Amino acid sequence: MPPMTSSHANRPTAVAFDVAVPTGSGTLHARFSAAASPSGWVIVGSSRGFSRINLTGKHFEKTGLGTIHLPMIKSERITPRPEADTATELTHQLVQATRWLRSEYIDGSLPIGLFGAYFDAGIALNAAAFLGEEVGAVVAFQGRPDRYLNHLDQIKSPTLLVVNDNDKSVLKANAQANWWLRCTHQLALVSGRSRLLREKSATQQVNDLASAWYYRYLLDHHPLKDFPGQLMSKSAAYQIPSVSFQ
Repeated sequence: MPPMTSSHANRPTAVAFDVAVPTGSGTLHARFSAAASPSGWVIVGSSRGFSRINLTGKHFEKTGLGTIHLPMIKSERITPRPEADTATELTHQLVQATRWLRSEYIDGSLPIGLFGAYFDAGIALNAAAFLGEEVGAVVAFQGRPDRYLNHLDQIKSPTLLVVNDNDKSVLKANAQANWWLRCTHQLALVSGRSRLLREKSATQQVNDLASAWYYRYLLDHHPLKDFPGQLMSKSAAYQIPSVSFQ
């Protein structure tokens, strides 16, 4: 499979294929998916079964983006490892994979965004701090970025933190992280019955918020006039908190 670029003629209307990505921790198997010719890519790093949660994929294609699902792997150890060590290992994998994908499979002119959920939200934020301007935008969903405060002020990419407004501990952690960030940033609240926001209406809200953030900051388009309502299905029966992306 040739590198994914935006300049090839007669491109199929949709593409999906797997790529073996070499990293210092082993080989990761990334899944590319996009409609038509993507204007950018979002790398979704996952280490704890996030791929089973319907948060991303075809939804991003509505804004002209392709998705790269990147299952990250933790080293097999007999004794338990400190969470900080695991986070460092996975961050290095995401950084190395992003740079390899850029050099081998993604047109250098196309922007790259990062998405992480739960534990992997901190990994995406850490990787963004190391990658600097190589990353165009970041979305971190329901994570604990307060555990990585030493890197937050180094992030240059516009960063969206999405949190369940009923999860007080995670909300407090993200509010603290929001204070540390020095880049363009926003804290958005989503309502849901479950703490992890796995119900369909909540995941739809997260999709809409993330897509709008990438649309504005990764693809450099102006915000939609009635954000986020214009990204929602007209049949949606829920409401998203008012958020201003300035």
